[in-house]
Amino acid sequence: MNGRVFVVGVSALLWLMPLAPISPTASRPSPPNSAETGLVRTAAALIQPVRLTRTAQARPLSDTARGGLDVLPRRKPAPPERLMPTAHAAAFRDAFDHARAGRLTRARAAVAGLDYPALQTALTWMALRRAFAADFDTYQGFLANHPDWPSRNRILASAEAMVDGRVPLDQRLAWFGAHPPQTGRGRLAYAEALFEAGRPDDATPYLKAGWHSAPLTGAAQRRILARWGDRLSPADHQQRAHYWLWQRNRSQAYRISGQLSPDQRKLVQARLALIGFAPGVDARIAAVPEALLDHAGLVYDRAYWRRVKGKDDSARDLLLSADVDGADILRPSRWWQERHYQARQELKAGRYDTAYRLAAEHKLYGAIAPQTEIETLPEIDSTDVPRRLRAQIAEAEFLAGWLALRFLDRPGQAMDHFRRVYDMVNFPVSIARAGYWTGRAAEARGDPVSASLWYQRAAEHGAFFYGQLAASRLGQWPALANDGEAPVTDRDRAAFKADARVQAARYLAHLDEQVALRLLLSHMVETAATPGLRRLYLDLGPAIDRPDASLAAAKRLARTGRLVLDAAYPVIDVPDRHRPRLPLILAITRQESAFNAGAVSHAGAMGLMQLTPPTANLVARRLNRPFDRQRLVYDPTYNLDLGAAHVRSLLERYDGSIVLALGAYNAGGRPVGRWIDTYGDPRKPGVDVVDWIETIPYSETRNYIQRVMEAAVVYHARLSPGDGAAVSLDEMLHYGRPNAARPTLMR
Repeated sequence: MNGRVFVVGVSALLWLMPLAPISPTASRPSPPNSAETGLVRTAAALIQPVRLTRTAQARPLSDTARGGLDVLPRRKPAPPERLMPTAHAAAFRDAFDHARAGRLTRARAAVAGLDYPALQTALTWMALRRAFAADFDTYQGFLANHPDWPSRNRILASAEAMVDGRVPLDQRLAWFGAHPPQTGRGRLAYAEALFEAGRPDDATPYLKAGWHSAPLTGAAQRRILARWGDRLSPADHQQRAHYWLWQRNRSQAYRISGQLSPDQRKLVQARLALIGFAPGVDARIAAVPEALLDHAGLVYDRAYWRRVKGKDDSARDLLLSADVDGADILRPSRWWQERHYQARQELKAGRYDTAYRLAAEHKLYGAIAPQTEIETLPEIDSTDVPRRLRAQIAEAEFLAGWLALRFLDRPGQAMDHFRRVYDMVNFPVSIARAGYWTGRAAEARGDPVSASLWYQRAAEHGAFFYGQLAASRLGQWPALANDGEAPVTDRDRAAFKADARVQAARYLAHLDEQVALRLLLSHMVETAATPGLRRLYLDLGPAIDRPDASLAAAKRLARTGRLVLDAAYPVIDVPDRHRPRLPLILAITRQESAFNAGAVSHAGAMGLMQLTPPTANLVARRLNRPFDRQRLVYDPTYNLDLGAAHVRSLLERYDGSIVLALGAYNAGGRPVGRWIDTYGDPRKPGVDVVDWIETIPYSETRNYIQRVMEAAVVYHARLSPGDGAAVSLDEMLHYGRPNAARPTLMR
């Protein structure tokens, strides 16, 4: 088992660490004048090093409900609880390898004869998340017997692949009557059942929808055409071909091309050549009829081809000049990615009007109907826009609005774009962003009343970056309503004790099945019947030495507007030398590893603060300390020492600018240098820091800076005894500027 961070409830910690008082009309307090009245003294006084015995750690979980979380790094991982013999654990690890690949039979064989009912359920659940893992009865039985397990929609979709002619007709009809098909395979299966039942008119919409997107072998395609081809139109064949071209599956698209009209066949052949970077693409494009040259799929393929070939200017011109029909955008993420890239390039070059057009003329609203298939399936609500499409529309509208407001001086247009973002998004982080920028646009239009109303809407979400900025705009502290103080009743404890998923979670933690544990615990927290039971589920992660799982659950919960502060913002006990930078260290660790001391990323970053070995080695040499790669994961204090030193060196390098330091921590110093050269230096008074963050071309880094800074504000509030010691986001953003307050984070 990798090194872990231990978490325990400390009942006295909550009253020792009050939130900054919230008042709708209160003005922002002044920052502390010195470290003596700020965080240094506060953190040192409130969070003393604690060493717990295993007996102390095993207090009832209800204690945690009355206190904050105190994460205690250990030099070595504690020995795992003896939940099962080593040989059994090895067998289950092998079984889960098979389950993740959808090999349920082999997974069960690996643990045959072992009596762990809860873990066997978890094993089956993991396998059934994949299609073709078992027969239909197994899927159906699991869904019926375990309705409280996560990934239900995914398992339903996987089950559809197994609903074929071997399943009795009555059973198929009943299944799809209760569970409308989600996938192309499922829609074809339901259509076949309806045809068999003598209901051809009911079957045809599902036949068409399934034909558009189901992966088919050549034999299966010929069979469908032979049986029901007269019910499929040329438009259906055309839709199928272009769907698979957008998916970059050339074999599926080529297979259906023989059913297309000559003109459509030429279009598909041109797209196939472009996708495959085949020779002679110019001739293929020249053969396409003029009426089809503005087909969204062809425009995308040509723009992508040109960008890859280093022809950005002509790619941009094509995207701007083509009059595409949004209904032909069958993969909105690809379409927006290409336009977004070119818009960012134009922003970088200072051609703001062109950048605006690339964002504003996105045509993604036309993609809503094909995505929801509102014209073919009776159970689909026309207002049910898929989440990913919502996100892409929101990003396009946001970029257009921001460019219009901040670079083109068009606040009216900007406000229209931002209001469309507000109407499109659901999560608090996005609602806050839309509300804040709509307020900024209203303010720029000279409408302070409307601006104040929009800022108030954004400020309701005070745990998030733009909610905090909106609060500053109103002269308030961020609203941090805590949803985690509900009492735990005896009924809650009884339900927790009887829940087989709790035992499954313990086993999953023991086996280090991180993905499965996070999925399970997040689902348990989100669907808890009572606030008290939710509290117990959140406390489970720390109790099984997996605070990262509880943090992941708390973050997902916050996306629904329910903020449990101590679970969403754990407090870590660090050596005294790092306490001046404690809020920032906590915020970075929360974002990097979720307090999982044994975390190793795909890029090789390791431990609590996700240091890459080369960076850690360099920092260790500067500190005259020996470098030990393994200690990055097995010694949390060692990782914190190096990570905190790295943070301090970045703050010193950038004169205390947290924005630049975080950008370098995430993306490296060279990109940050390029961004300063291109977009200006956010330490200088003439550069708007918020705009500077939004100009960063790396979406990951933009998000990283915002998420870490918003968390640092919350940690400041948690660790400060009153308004006078807390620090606002607006203040933190301007650290590093001449005459700005020297951050306590630097001392």
